[in-house]
Amino acid sequence: MDEEETLEGVKEASGFDVDPDFCFYELADDTDAQIILHRDSHFGGDFDRMIAYYADEGKGVQETFSLQRLFHLREFEATETASIAELLLTEYDAEVVATSIDLREQLHELAESEDEPPRRETLIARLILSEEDPPEEIIEEIAAHGEAVVPLLIELLKSERLRQPLFPGYGLAPDDAARCLGQIGSASAVQALFEEIGDGDFEREEALLSALRMIGRPAVEFLLDLLSSTNHTRDVERAAMALGSFDLETFPEISSQALHLLEHDFEIDSLLGNQLLYLCEGLREQEEWQRFAALIRTHSHKLDAADRTLAERWISSL
Repeated sequence: MDEEETLEGVKEASGFDVDPDFCFYELADDTDAQIILHRDSHFGGDFDRMIAYYADEGKGVQETFSLQRLFHLREFEATETASIAELLLTEYDAEVVATSIDLREQLHELAESEDEPPRRETLIARLILSEEDPPEEIIEEIAAHGEAVVPLLIELLKSERLRQPLFPGYGLAPDDAARCLGQIGSASAVQALFEEIGDGDFEREEALLSALRMIGRPAVEFLLDLLSSTNHTRDVERAAMALGSFDLETFPEISSQALHLLEHDFEIDSLLGNQLLYLCEGLREQEEWQRFAALIRTHSHKLDAADRTLAERWISSL
């Protein structure tokens, strides 16, 4: 079966039909411009390739782009003398696409190197271009280089350009760099990983937190130092959030420090105080639980009903 038959099969199976009233006015939507940018950056301007990729649910699929819309745009462009890119994209957009294509070509040249064993730069290029999600084999191959590859991985982790979906790796390569750093267990990467936390992207956040958990004690020590800082900044709140992802039974010092800070430094009804309250779940010593119970009795009026009930349940289970 040729590509055209495959595409028509996808279209028929999906029940898609082209709206007879579809017209240029509908191209004014910003999503359409993003689709064209995505098509031209990753699929050589070819709708057929893009539709086939989306039908296979490839790694770089953008959730806001529906197959139905791709078919609509493909049909529209087939009836026009000008491409949709010419109708919708700005000069700046064209520069972004050209930069993405140029970077992809450079990475392909690196990735296709036949040097044995592969250079670290070659492995990083292969990581970025991989269509696996996650690219476990390449991650293991990179992690085998240990601390020697950490600077390259931190550079990738912090790349603003490669965090953008229009560039090679579909914006996911920095997350894969975090996975590599976690696999290596590099204490020297803890600060770099922490600095990337907090942009609101759940999947990215989980990749970063997972890497910190894999690094283990050096990460906990770094975060506890931040938590104990007298400079109560957003970093302190992020440190508390990150510590909440660790196993409190494995690291009971997290709960001990949280209790100490609640007793001496933070209002229990503040955002940070609320985070610290939840970190107290891992308290081990009877003396610590007695202090926690006294704290709750003193400040119960400041807690909302859910937090008060949870704290009282912990205390009653002793």
